[in-house]
Amino acid sequence: MNPQTQQAGRARLPTLFLVGITTAGLWIQTGTTRAQSFSFDSGNDTGWTRYEPLKAFGINASFTFPSGAYRIQMNPPPDPSVFGPARAGSFFPTAQFERVQVEADVFGWDNSQVQSVGLVARAGNLGPGTTTGYTFNYNARSGFHQITLVNNELPAAQVNESLFRLNPDHRYRFVFTAAGPNLLGQAFASTNLTVPLHSVAGRDSSHASGRTGVFAFAIEDTSRIDGRFDNFRVSVPGKLRATFLDATPASGEVFAEPAGTVVVRLAHLETAVLPETIRLEIDGKAAAFDLVDLDPILILTHTPDAPLDPAKAHAGRIRFSDADGEQSVSWAFGAPAPAGPMLLSASLVEGPYSPDTTGTLDAGAGTISIPVPASTRYYRLSGSGAPTISSVSQSDGVLRLGFR
Repeated sequence: MNPQTQQAGRARLPTLFLVGITTAGLWIQTGTTRAQSFSFDSGNDTGWTRYEPLKAFGINASFTFPSGAYRIQMNPPPDPSVFGPARAGSFFPTAQFERVQVEADVFGWDNSQVQSVGLVARAGNLGPGTTTGYTFNYNARSGFHQITLVNNELPAAQVNESLFRLNPDHRYRFVFTAAGPNLLGQAFASTNLTVPLHSVAGRDSSHASGRTGVFAFAIEDTSRIDGRFDNFRVSVPGKLRATFLDATPASGEVFAEPAGTVVVRLAHLETAVLPETIRLEIDGKAAAFDLVDLDPILILTHTPDAPLDPAKAHAGRIRFSDADGEQSVSWAFGAPAPAGPMLLSASLVEGPYSPDTTGTLDAGAGTISIPVPASTRYYRLSGSGAPTISSVSQSDGVLRLGFR
């Protein structure tokens, strides 16, 4: 569930024009875009198409629903030289998408197995030796996040890939967006759905439309597959603007050694980053950087005067513009933040949201006190346990947000 959104002085939720329940789960239409979601809390995958390409040969996968999640498992086939490696997945009910954003929580994969787990978009010709499409996947052996072009049920090419290791004991939100030739895969911590931990972006025009879903694929013939998914959602995105991909050190990262560089990556998508507008701040001060444009990815590298101390909390902020205006992204890294939720704010209900340092946290009382803003602000909370704003009060020029 997304964090609750509040407007200064009164609660405000995003406007929902139409809400309903279908056999495919919950769908929500906002404006002209319909979002469909499936949580698996009912303990079934009614309406989904299970992808078992070897079932006709008596080689089955397992689909179970532990604790309301969707777990897909399969042992290696008896003769991989004939049948290929273990592989299975599941496709959302029959809708075909050209422009698409598919999301799911990904967690609990078996890290001892040489496998990839992730999301599928624009899939077609489903079957052994015929499936096509794109995947955004995490390779559990290499630690690479990959956007993969699939032809004839095989990886035909890596559209792009980048290394960032994940922990299978943590829950991540994978988001895969396809808009024309532009492909964007993002991995968020479930405790911060605002700033991605890591992303990959690239371009490919091989497949124009198709189905969406989740999958697991063994990279070695002797490996089995075992992945878990939850809170699946698919929608038609608006314009895919130039975006922040990730930073090193990453959002929320507690690093062990002094950091001699800070690297930020941006991406040209349906709009382009205007390089002359880029501004980087580290710990509240302007930071010089070297810029390399490897279209569609831009890489900024900042070398501080002295390496950043891992025992201290640090904050980064980057601002940049495209043809549609300025964007700003803030992230925190270094020493763990004090116990309690992080306050995020934005001038528009749809964001972008960034850390708000004007608030004073009282974890014991469960409140955050903020000077009443001069103009309308929207607030959200981020942190472990999915904190939400439960009350709003105002007195003596101070806005108090209660949370739970």
